[in-house]
Amino acid sequence: MVWHNKCVVIVMTTRTVERNRLKCDQYWPLDEQTYCQCGSFCIINNEVEQEKDYTISKLSLVNTETNEKRNI
Repeated sequence: MVWHNKCVVIVMTTRTVERNRLKCDQYWPLDEQTYCQCGSFCIINNEVEQEKDYTISKLSLVNTETNEKRNI
């Protein structure tokens, strides 16, 4: 969906875990300069900015079938 709709920003308004309860799945790599493979897409974490109340991750999405790359 992110690739198809050409999204440039994704906002998640919850933490993955709150009060010891899983709120959502971790679908991107946490650490800088790491990646994960999801089907025919590779998600690369280029940079992480950690603040007290929020985190900004700058990601790239690569279509491994076409080698196209988009920054998110």
